Amino acid sequence: ASSCSTSGAGAFGRGLRPFRTLVVVPRSHADGTFKRLCRASVRGMVQCRDQQVAKRAVQLDLRPGPARPHRSIFVAWNSRLVHQGHTHGTGVAGWDPPLHQPELFGPNEVAAWKGHLEREGYVALADAIPQEDV
Repeated sequence: ASSCSTSGAGAFGRGLRPFRTLVVVPRSHADGTFKRLCRASVRGMVQCRDQQVAKRAVQLDLRPGPARPHRSIFVAWNSRLVHQGHTHGTGVAGWDPPLHQPELFGPNEVAAWKGHLEREGYVALADAIPQEDV
């Protein structure tokens, strides 16, 4: 069970400015999706035109807020996870996956964050950098 939430791009219509995110396809590192997409790649460039895969994509919303008051975020992902950088709110070519607030782990919650990384293919660590270095 995950303690994450998703919200549609409708939040942009309520006044959010565009911001950079990481789009991921959770579990794509382990379910064969990455390998299948790579078979069709040219020079290692993978382009996802598969609508079933695109429908699974989410934008990681890592912004701090009252319920998540972190000062820094460290994101790690499995190199076989389908991922790409994206600017939320621009709707480039009509594509703007839903926002997803992933569970944030403390750097000392090693077993928990390693488990999440293994299952989902990515993990977000809150405040992994000391306050004085932010």
